[in-house]
Amino acid sequence: MILVGCYLPGFRGGGPIQSVWNLTEALGSGQQLLVVTADRDAGSDRPYDGIHDGVFQPLGKCSVRYLKPWEKGLSLRRLLRSTPYDVLYVNSFFSPRFSILPMTLRRFGAIPRTPVVVAPRGEFSPGALGLKAAKKRLWIRISRLLGLYRDAIWHATTDDEADLIKSVIGTGAQVVVLNQLVSDARAEGSETEFPRPVKEPGRARVVFLSRISRKKNLRYAASLVALVDRGSVVFDVYGPIEDENYWRSCQRMMTESLDQRVSMKYRGELPHSQVEAVLSQYDLFLLPTRGENYGHVIAEALAAGCPVAVSDRTPWGKIEEEGAGWVVPLDDERRWKSVIQEVVDASEDELNARRTAAKRLAHAQISSQRDVEGYRRLFRAGG
Repeated sequence: MILVGCYLPGFRGGGPIQSVWNLTEALGSGQQLLVVTADRDAGSDRPYDGIHDGVFQPLGKCSVRYLKPWEKGLSLRRLLRSTPYDVLYVNSFFSPRFSILPMTLRRFGAIPRTPVVVAPRGEFSPGALGLKAAKKRLWIRISRLLGLYRDAIWHATTDDEADLIKSVIGTGAQVVVLNQLVSDARAEGSETEFPRPVKEPGRARVVFLSRISRKKNLRYAASLVALVDRGSVVFDVYGPIEDENYWRSCQRMMTESLDQRVSMKYRGELPHSQVEAVLSQYDLFLLPTRGENYGHVIAEALAAGCPVAVSDRTPWGKIEEEGAGWVVPLDDERRWKSVIQEVVDASEDELNARRTAAKRLAHAQISSQRDVEGYRRLFRAGG
């Protein structure tokens, strides 16, 4: 039984959607996988079209039960008591509806006390914990006092994330490290060639694609693009607006940064099916994120042959050494400026070398991230 706050056909929930989809596609042929999620995309007031109320319905290699907004508390309790499952897989630590509530119900015997695997999905990174920090620290203390996670197995996707989990939960936490699974479709997509504009020295097309939230750091990205000294930059922003107040501050930054050299535009939301084709049209993918436990969109940019510039708060440390882009200390404005200016100045041949390296790195990551048996062992250990 997989609990996740947002799932297909939604896309605003970001990486966890793709992580769970890859998992179900990899494991669904040998195990029965049930997904419980919301009946609408993150931030939307409209349910998905074509979903059925009150039943699990097939989607790919799993079955999905979509919950209406009022289906929590007793409704969720009834669902988790009436549906047989061997292992509970919780894809958040801080989600009130899909983590805090079911873990509390489980602790006090209101639902079966089956084994549980918890994937915090980057919520324990310093950047993520720094947002609404007081509330998060309070819940961490309460969960420890109640012993909600005393017998949980924790799923981390990197050794660094495993260390973060232990720093928050305690050194005695049982953590299993498994890389994110990558779907067969992504492997095929990494071989796709998209027509793209020729790169002219002195001009660059830069893209930001992510949820518009403080964690993803769009306002900082806009300020960095505005630092270039010469040439011209088109900076396009894609992604769902998660935080309206933060978005207004980003708009002010983008408006203030407008001049003859820099053009900044919000292009709206982008369905997942269009991501790689769109990213292939840009010279640089820019993401000065405050923290990622994986970063599916980084993988998608690399697979599309788009060089990337990301902060040092992701697990993509090999990007720079492989020539596929740059890894920049988050607060080093001079280095960010230098990287963006280098892309502006680059010729078609210079950028093509990085595009080729980006696709090569994406393919290498895909080849190394197929530890399906490791995930089977994880859930067998949980059960």
